[in-house]
Amino acid sequence: MNRKFQPLPERAIYANSGFKKLCDDTETYTTSLLAVADRVRSATNCPLFRAYLLLRIGEIADLRPTLWGLPWAPAFEVHRSRIKKIVQGDLESGDWMVPEKNERLGAVLDRYFQEIQPVSYLKQAQFFQHLTEATIMAGMAFAGHVAPDTQVPHLLSPDTESDLWGLDATNLASARLYHWSPAGQTYRAVAEAAPFSPLYALKSSGDLLLQAAEQSAYVKADDLSVKPWLNPVFLER
Repeated sequence: MNRKFQPLPERAIYANSGFKKLCDDTETYTTSLLAVADRVRSATNCPLFRAYLLLRIGEIADLRPTLWGLPWAPAFEVHRSRIKKIVQGDLESGDWMVPEKNERLGAVLDRYFQEIQPVSYLKQAQFFQHLTEATIMAGMAFAGHVAPDTQVPHLLSPDTESDLWGLDATNLASARLYHWSPAGQTYRAVAEAAPFSPLYALKSSGDLLLQAAEQSAYVKADDLSVKPWLNPVFLER
């Protein structure tokens, strides 16, 4: 009598993740590690095994974070940190088969995976990489300076009408100092400016930069993988 054994659900998750196709016989990477993470996260069962895989994916990505796109996918690190907090550190191979750990962590991890279901790491990375490139390509123009005795911006042209960047007073580092409000036709300070700080303005509007990123990445700015993570400069009106 022949018995047909059903594959373990963990094996199906691993097979569908694309992990095995991450590197081919010539040691060439053939898929995105963030895409693998997306498929693991979006599975619907075995929460402990999925958490274990995501933590291992994070370790691989940490070896070459920029090449794997981690700077463009902030959600991945946020989610990984939350998983570590839930499991109180790390998970070992086989932990998903321990009844006590499944009983203690399974439901909590499952709820968290449902909560983060709408976010795609790959889509987020594609969008923010293109948004950064579009912003760099647009460049910035010298717009004026900050008076030494007040926080009032002195502009070369009254028609600048865009957010202003310069040096903050605390760290003398580049920061957004003033937000332009079209409705109020006025500037609002969002950080304390260093005296005599030069002021710069983007040569393109936030809306145009978002549109450029949307067209390049084929991801909308209002996607749940993007909008909650956007810098306020692209959201404030």
